[in-house]
Amino acid sequence: MKYLFVCAIGPVQDFIATARRSRDLWYGSWMLSELSKAAAKKVDVLFPKSLVFPDPALLETGSRLNVPNKISAIFEEDPGQRGEEVREAVAFRMEELGEDALKPVKDRIDYPLAQQQIKDLLEFYWVSVPFQSDKDYPEARDRAEALLAARKATRDFKQAKGMCPNPRWMGHANRLFQNLNTRREMSLSLRRKRKSKTFTGITMPVRVSNSQAWIC
Repeated sequence: MKYLFVCAIGPVQDFIATARRSRDLWYGSWMLSELSKAAAKKVDVLFPKSLVFPDPALLETGSRLNVPNKISAIFEEDPGQRGEEVREAVAFRMEELGEDALKPVKDRIDYPLAQQQIKDLLEFYWVSVPFQSDKDYPEARDRAEALLAARKATRDFKQAKGMCPNPRWMGHANRLFQNLNTRREMSLSLRRKRKSKTFTGITMPVRVSNSQAWIC
């Protein structure tokens, strides 16, 4: 008995909907690629030579390959809780990216709230479908895609964190800066540093529940 494992990583549409600059779109795409690499590497460690896509040879350190947000593999045994281990690997990579993004403004924001928003940002879904032989693979693939689509359509609702009021342009997301003047000052300061080529920070999307706020 073989098992087709398929996982999807998100969000995708939220990044597109909330992006205000082309840089935001680029970062969202790059971040999803990095998370997909983390998932693929973990699958390759748990079940060597099981990846269908992407090719593990392209996941080496320093590779500039962009990986789509869907990973597939064929296991020779029931994956059981292995999917959760893949999720943990993706979440760990997400935390690393979050730390890098928050470092330049760590002392001027609500840092615990920012960390919570980053934890709530990740979307990870996985399914596993058994099949007997290679001729059954197409049917197993169709079933796995249908199950994955159904799971993604089943929304997870979490308690929103944070209590500070928000400006209109942020919808119902909780801002990380304590007041708008501080945010404007930080934005101007970071722009000056970029112009002087002394700042190498990046934009990081953070979210409370299904809403997002941006650190620029």
